[in-house]
Amino acid sequence: MSNKFENQAQWNEYWLQQWSMKNINFHQDQIEPFLQRYLPEIEKTTVLMPLCGKSKDILFFTQKGHSVIGIEISEAACDTFFLENGIKFSRENIENFIVYRSDSITIYCGDFFNVKPEFMSSVSIVYDRAALIALPKETRKIYVQHLLKLLGHGTKNKMIFLISLEYVSEQRRGPPFSVDRDEVQSLYGASFDVQELDTEEDVGITKTHEGFQSSAVFERVYLLKRE
Repeated sequence: MSNKFENQAQWNEYWLQQWSMKNINFHQDQIEPFLQRYLPEIEKTTVLMPLCGKSKDILFFTQKGHSVIGIEISEAACDTFFLENGIKFSRENIENFIVYRSDSITIYCGDFFNVKPEFMSSVSIVYDRAALIALPKETRKIYVQHLLKLLGHGTKNKMIFLISLEYVSEQRRGPPFSVDRDEVQSLYGASFDVQELDTEEDVGITKTHEGFQSSAVFERVYLLKRE
């Protein structure tokens, strides 16, 4: 995976520790501006949010009438999301997961790579703001392969709204990791038409992430579709 992590279990433990220590500078307290600006008008559907944390973006989708399925490794993140937003929920154990449910939100608390396709049968949109860039390069390929498996054969009538970061990786080691245009195309191009919608310099990251002060960081938003 990286020089720092030898296996997926160590990587999961890393993120559990970040939540335990409340070292969550990756969390945004507001709804993602790119999402509000560029998400196409779509009929009510089910949205999958991998590695969702306690994202406010979940509320963006539910307020528009969509259902959301989140996947998150940290029980603390799941508890905090529902409590902070005053949403009543239930919890039950299903296989390798603690499953949180409310009227329009389901969050599977556990390892993303243990999620089965039958859990995702209603999903037609994936929203990835901070999942791909949270993973080392070797794991990103496995992540995309598993994501495509969850979406089903051929990925027809599916859409992925993806936000990535790009920077000179020799100057900074993630997470978050740099995922450039060529890698996005390499990972998804065989299954989706990849359209880059916008690029902006992310000046805020220099204030919230140690080590980014010396290099420019660009946020890129993509829409991946296959009719």
